[in-house]
Amino acid sequence: MSARSSIVIYFFGEMISKGLPFFFIPYLTRKLGPAGYGELAYALTIIAFASIFISLGQEAATFSYYYKKGKKALPYLRTSSMILMFALTILVAISLFLLKIKYWFLLASISSVAILINYHMATLQAQKKEFEYILIQISSAILLIIFTFSFLELMDGDKVKLRLDAMLWSSIVVLIPIIFFFIKNTYKLVNLKKIKLYSLYLLSYGIPIFFHSFSLLIKGQIDRIFIYKQYDALFLGVFSAGVQIAGLLTIILGVLNKALVPTYYEKLKNKTLNESKIIKLALYSLPLTLILGGLAFFIPESAYIWFLGQEYSGSKYFTYMYVFGISLNIPYLILVNYFFYHGYTKKLSKCTIISTLIYILFLWLFSAKSIFLIPYALIFSNIFLVLILWWFLKNEK
Repeated sequence: MSARSSIVIYFFGEMISKGLPFFFIPYLTRKLGPAGYGELAYALTIIAFASIFISLGQEAATFSYYYKKGKKALPYLRTSSMILMFALTILVAISLFLLKIKYWFLLASISSVAILINYHMATLQAQKKEFEYILIQISSAILLIIFTFSFLELMDGDKVKLRLDAMLWSSIVVLIPIIFFFIKNTYKLVNLKKIKLYSLYLLSYGIPIFFHSFSLLIKGQIDRIFIYKQYDALFLGVFSAGVQIAGLLTIILGVLNKALVPTYYEKLKNKTLNESKIIKLALYSLPLTLILGGLAFFIPESAYIWFLGQEYSGSKYFTYMYVFGISLNIPYLILVNYFFYHGYTKKLSKCTIISTLIYILFLWLFSAKSIFLIPYALIFSNIFLVLILWWFLKNEK
């Protein structure tokens, strides 16, 4: 299959799988209310942090290894990854329990199952099995909506917990055939020496990626924790709803990035893409960040209220500010995939850690003043991250 056809298939699958839950937001905002939606946002933040720890960058490690060295090691990488994920899930569950996090076992389970599915999807993408990849994506999205609607409409009790239960059980249904596939394709290939070797590879590649991903996640999630601790769930609900709409841009950029990464890597491998071209592409993308922020600004407030509900008045501000901040990921993604391909994970983790420290400093200062200043922390730190990656790449030439 041609590179262009693969991109179209991945784009279609990602848009369907990510778009369906997005258009389910109005149902959730009305069903849970601002306070309940704020509680859910806090729980999802915990899931996001747990997932980063359980994943430990193993998808990126496997993807990179496959493109550089081929497919022979894939069964060993898959087995090593499963063992590591199981051990890390236990650590996460114990940590959440000790921290007295509400729904600790449920949150750890959701994180673990989601990462197992994501890892399998990464191996499918590496092998260019586009149709199997999008089948899992679309099935996951449809099942999540079916389970959520069924649980919230047919069961009584804590609505936030019911939504989380729906997330877990819909993922388990998707995971079952993946487990059978894993057993069928790897049970004859258990070699303790090789498993140890590839586990060490995953850890050596993944630990710097963990710091990189963790730093990025802090920038994308920790603002909810600051708001939850300093304000109340009602404020967090309005804030999260606005950010969730802006998150549509994150979905689109993630879709495009996932679809284009195989082609990007191929061009780097064939030397048809080099440092100079990457820098030019990043520079050409900068005006687009202003255009996207402007488009979100000019959408009337009434449109946001119609989509989210009357109780979410004021969410427009957070939407257009976060759209601008998120749009800075366009030049970032153009630059960062170069570092992923070449395995410059330590250099990358240093960049993101510094950027995150800047973000936390601004977030701490701004959140104490006003909730409306919080988006500036993301904008300033993202500008810094793009500049420092550009500087490193320029020096690679």
